Amino acid sequence: MLLWILLLLLILLGFGIPMLILWYAAVLLLAIWILSFAVRGGSRSAHGHQ
Repeated sequence: MLLWILLLLLILLGFGIPMLILWYAAVLLLAIWILSFAVRGGSRSAHGHQ
C-alpha cells in the first residue's frame, strides 16, 4: 500500500508539476484575454469615442 502511494507521488511529481504549469499558463492567458476584451468593450461603451 505504501509503495503504491510513493509511486503515485512520484508520478504526480513527474507529470503533475509540468501539467500544473501548463494549466496555470492556459488559465492566465484566458483570464488576460477575457479581461482585455472586457476592458476594450467597456471603455468603448462607456466613452463612445475611440
